[in-house]
Amino acid sequence: MTERQAIVVNDARPIIETVTRALCASGYSTHVAYTSEQAVQLLQTHPADLLFLDQDGEVDHQSIMATAKALYPQCKTILVSKASAKDSFTSIEQHDFIQNLIAQKVGIIAQISPLDSTELIVTINKLRTGDIFGIEKYFPWGIETKHIVVRDSSEKQQYIQEVIDFAEKLSPRDRTLSILNIVLDEFITNAIYNAPRDKDGVHKYIRKSRRDRVVLEREEEACLSYGCDGRSFGIAVSDPFGALEKDLIIQYLRRCFAQKGHNKLAADNRSGGAGLGFYMSFNFIKNFVINLEKGKRTEIIGFLDLDSSRIKPTQVGKSFHVFLKEGQQNA
Repeated sequence: MTERQAIVVNDARPIIETVTRALCASGYSTHVAYTSEQAVQLLQTHPADLLFLDQDGEVDHQSIMATAKALYPQCKTILVSKASAKDSFTSIEQHDFIQNLIAQKVGIIAQISPLDSTELIVTINKLRTGDIFGIEKYFPWGIETKHIVVRDSSEKQQYIQEVIDFAEKLSPRDRTLSILNIVLDEFITNAIYNAPRDKDGVHKYIRKSRRDRVVLEREEEACLSYGCDGRSFGIAVSDPFGALEKDLIIQYLRRCFAQKGHNKLAADNRSGGAGLGFYMSFNFIKNFVINLEKGKRTEIIGFLDLDSSRIKPTQVGKSFHVFLKEGQQNA
């Protein structure tokens, strides 16, 4: 079996060490480039299955990514960045073939561990194996993940409260509970009103007011999962339709950042729009993951940091991932 090849483009030793160790542990042979010229030269002389690129560095990102895409169309690119939420979104929006952005930590903790090692290893191996579904991958062995069947919009608050009751046992900040409530509401609402399609692929409930009751058919039911490893609280909602795409998320976020979120989109969110909820989710959670098997399954995952400092969530880097089931084209 041919060993997989990865190229890391970065000039920060702590990040290089963290990434190369994770790649080695995941079965990759790794080459490091410190400049744009070195990166292009490596790409021209070494096959590349995976490219790690520093979004905040002074390298020529366009040239490096264009070379990688031209020589190795199946090469995956992972950006590492410490940019704010809006700047992180800009990076994703500008490069349509980039589906994975890992946030660099900030402050004193970044000097010890610049990246979340769990997120890093899970991302590498999801891209390597194509086994993309399941929030359990982000928790260590022994952590219990709980599951709730989502079927009735009138019971939405009960679903949310069950998760909140569990979270309260962990003594989080009040702000964390408020954010968790917002994200849960959005994820569940999306699964009930936006995701379901009929046999022809047409939305079934998206035009309904969010005040109207919807009871999903058995084959339409979604699943809410949640768990915590003591540092991160994770929630996931999966539906059996596989209709959510990266381009749609980008469209929502673009409109929200342009209009600073609320105002016009608040009305949309009451009757058919998912924009405001996704905007708030992207702003307030540290890691936003979309797993997609087109036409079959969508899973949206969000992680909140229980150990967060008093820095506003919108001012720190955001991780954003879109994973597609093997064999599909980029969303």
